Amino acid sequence: MKKIIINSLIVVISIYFAGLFVESGLFIQKKFFKKNLYKGDEKERSLLLKKPNSTVVIPTEHNSLNDKLRDIGMKYNFFPLGHSIPKKTIIYCDEGYGIIQYKSDRYGFNNIDENWDSTKNKILLIGDSFTHGACVNRSENLSGKISEYSGKKTINLGSDSNSIIHYLLHSEIFINKIKPDTIIYFLAANDLMHDYESLTYANSIYKKRSLKYFDQYSLPIENFEQYTKNYYLEVDEFLRNVEKKNFKKDNFFKRILKRIKLTLKLEETRFFLCSSIKCKDKINDNRKIFSTLIEKSILFSNVDKNKNIKIFFVLITNKNHILKYQPYLEHKQQFIDVFSNWKQKYDNIFLVDLSDYIDLNDQKLLPPISVSTKGKVNGHFSRFGYDQISKVIAKLIK
Repeated sequence: MKKIIINSLIVVISIYFAGLFVESGLFIQKKFFKKNLYKGDEKERSLLLKKPNSTVVIPTEHNSLNDKLRDIGMKYNFFPLGHSIPKKTIIYCDEGYGIIQYKSDRYGFNNIDENWDSTKNKILLIGDSFTHGACVNRSENLSGKISEYSGKKTINLGSDSNSIIHYLLHSEIFINKIKPDTIIYFLAANDLMHDYESLTYANSIYKKRSLKYFDQYSLPIENFEQYTKNYYLEVDEFLRNVEKKNFKKDNFFKRILKRIKLTLKLEETRFFLCSSIKCKDKINDNRKIFSTLIEKSILFSNVDKNKNIKIFFVLITNKNHILKYQPYLEHKQQFIDVFSNWKQKYDNIFLVDLSDYIDLNDQKLLPPISVSTKGKVNGHFSRFGYDQISKVIAKLIK
């Protein structure tokens, strides 16, 4: 009996260590993939950033995660919702079309600045990097193409790494300021699957939603620029000193400890397996935050009184295997269930699953394979992909 127990333990331990080996391989491949594809050629990027008035994207949540950025925010009692310093040339990313550049608007978003002054026929886009425009030119991203096909001005509040906690703030602060005819939330797969009760989000300035940190957005633009001037000067100095580093992860030992914990949980291995077969994984109950998002979008857009406003919740992903990933399917069903309850009360809210309109197996939807991406592709859409999505959306919002 003792021998059987020992042999069983040896088998279990052997399988687990084999899993750790697979986990390490998957993680290394993932890190290598991201590092070499997202930002583009380092020498070219470095030269571009040496030009006057140039800077980089700061995914919004980094202002909560990075100690230095958090200290600057606390000092000036301001945490930005834009993903970059306003009115700068932004050196963005490369997914086969070269390093994308654009000039940020008055609030640090990827917009033609004059669109903020339009008084009618406006479409508000809220989302993450897909909405932001990774990694195509402004005229070729969702905002540019939807504007082209609809004939309306668009305001793009998309930013890398945004999630529902940021969308709530964008709704509360910008819907009334912009007064759009149409509001479109692009919800990526990770938006639906995030663990919003995790320690990372628990400590987030953006989840706490203390409006004292965002009141500046209610000021006239001249006052906003004056109020935030010194804040952005410090942020600019910080970015010029650390651009070559991953400023999201500022503590080396914490980073190593976190990676060890995730490795021991076989996170990448479980995702790999669950994307191929139906398997049970931890499913967060996100129905509360889903309901809050829909409720706030209705409240701040004043849908009760203005029946002309339409609100769309668009489920978006370019990874076909995620559509078969059981945790995603269950979170997606949570959102559908919550939305169905609200839809019974409001006719002018709509749910759009892009996989019902677009064949995600079409390789033309993916960014091109090129020398600049080291012969591989990254996680967003090609110019063709964004164009096809925009055609669908423009037709639906008419």
